Amino acid sequence: MKIILRWLSALWAACPYTMLGKKAFHWVRGDTKPVTPVSDRARHLQGQVRIGWAIVLVGFFCPFFWIALFTGIRGQTLYFNALHSGLVMLFGFGYLIRCLMELARERRKRIG
Repeated sequence: MKIILRWLSALWAACPYTMLGKKAFHWVRGDTKPVTPVSDRARHLQGQVRIGWAIVLVGFFCPFFWIALFTGIRGQTLYFNALHSGLVMLFGFGYLIRCLMELARERRKRIG
């Protein structure tokens, strides 16, 4: 059960709408974080993996596709929206896999 909750929490944290909401919330409150340059390549790559998951989620939760599906639109419009969402997801998975491979290579390089 903890694994499922941890996975859902990670999925929720990777959602671009959640990230945007958090940034807007902190901006309204006036919270500022000091900007520090990324010096650790592994930390940078972990951030890139998160961006890959965000791209996949944007493709999956594309409002144009879901609106078209739930309003009963059929034919080429629905196919176009499904194709577009699928291509965004495919791009996100490709970016994610590339970053995961680089992260694994970076970790192997540090170990040995």
